[in-house]
Amino acid sequence: MRLALEIAECVRANLPADMPLFFRISCVDWRKDLDDRTDGWMIEDSFVLARELQKRGVDLIDCSSGGIRAENSLMDYAKQREKLVRGFQVPHAEAIRNATGIPTMAVGVILDGPQAEAILQAGLADLIAIGREALNDPHWGVHAAQQLGVDPEWNEWPDSYSWWLALRERTGIED
Repeated sequence: MRLALEIAECVRANLPADMPLFFRISCVDWRKDLDDRTDGWMIEDSFVLARELQKRGVDLIDCSSGGIRAENSLMDYAKQREKLVRGFQVPHAEAIRNATGIPTMAVGVILDGPQAEAILQAGLADLIAIGREALNDPHWGVHAAQQLGVDPEWNEWPDSYSWWLALRERTGIED
């Protein structure tokens, strides 16, 4: 943990005091040995790391997983499960939040506004990250807002889009 802690200390020392410091970790590495026992980085290891990061001024833990060891990566996890499940990493954010009291950010197949809002309302995390979903839909934020009943008139969209989207919704599309 020493490198992570030293980096956190250095960054915190050089940030304005009122600027939050987030730290992304792989909460578990999905590593299994031949007897199907975990021999890698466990959630309990992340509890220790999160507490130490918090002591050094980290304000939030961004909770991902896998990716620590190439031979047992998240891709292997997905292959074993055959498909990824919505919010499959959210329990890591919840566990770290509950065990340490440090705010967390949830990631991992969070596809839409209602799913993200449900995670927040259930107290499973404090923030939501939607990295790959934003690659799939660069307008994820405004779509999510509309799914949650915000901006029904398309006012938050750039003008170059909003006039057409509002017209399409108001009038429909004819064949």
